[in-house]
Amino acid sequence: MSSGRNIAVFAAACCLLWGCAPARSMSQVLPVRASVANLQVVMLPTDSALTATGIAIPVPTVSSRVTASKLVSRPDLVFKLAELQWESYQVTFLMHQPSGREPSPVAVMSSFQAGNKAHVWFQRLAPSGPDADRSGMDIATIEHLYGWALGQNPEARFCLTGFGRSCASVDDDYPHAELLRELSEARQRAMLRVHRSGRNVPWRVVSMASAPPNSGNDDQVGVRVLSEGKPMEGARVFFNRAPHSSCSARSSPDGLATCLLVDQHGDDDAHSEDAKASVLATFPGDVRPERVLLPTTLVMSPRP
Repeated sequence: MSSGRNIAVFAAACCLLWGCAPARSMSQVLPVRASVANLQVVMLPTDSALTATGIAIPVPTVSSRVTASKLVSRPDLVFKLAELQWESYQVTFLMHQPSGREPSPVAVMSSFQAGNKAHVWFQRLAPSGPDADRSGMDIATIEHLYGWALGQNPEARFCLTGFGRSCASVDDDYPHAELLRELSEARQRAMLRVHRSGRNVPWRVVSMASAPPNSGNDDQVGVRVLSEGKPMEGARVFFNRAPHSSCSARSSPDGLATCLLVDQHGDDDAHSEDAKASVLATFPGDVRPERVLLPTTLVMSPRP
């Protein structure tokens, strides 16, 4: 069963709240041996064993400005995206552009298919050139990466390189929620390293665990929502199962959110195989002046 509906609903929910959809440049299709001066080493699983190898990739010359999400504490810093297709990999560079200078890459995202699974690898790059506010740029980079990650297929497998962890092969990547948690922890470490005035809203990680009701009905779905290890009351959770079954619920004082999936097209009998599809639970986040509850996802496999 295609997961396209799950992906589309997730992206719409998150981008509605966070404005996470960036401006996109047109992809440049460049030959492998493109003669350009600006190359960046990108970790890609290029051999038959799908182990990570450093590949020199040309940085595209065409870029578009990123629309900053509500997560970004320094919207005055200019970031851009530049894309290219390198063999079977879709490679997108996140670039920072200091005032009066050319943009330079600070991170890269590589999307590819391995077997029957989609994979998305994020990699932090060492910024080049002097920067008067390197600490602020580092924090803004992580914040942009979080918003960028939110727009990806939550059913893919992910890897983050450059923040104390890396992937030796596709066997080492992990779920979407873990990537989001890693980025949150990276921002927290970056904030501890610097002291800056102005907007410094704390991020709080929200997690979900599968908690299906014992009803024997595959359309009954549920999760337990936690924040800082404690049950979280009042969190709105959206549940989706391809092609078009969905429901939503708010968590109770014990953190439990449950509801009954309903086919939004009213043709349940035409989708008898739907119960074999995964269910995507999405907490789209909550931003307030005093704190940010981070968006997160949980992909729940069908019951055996």
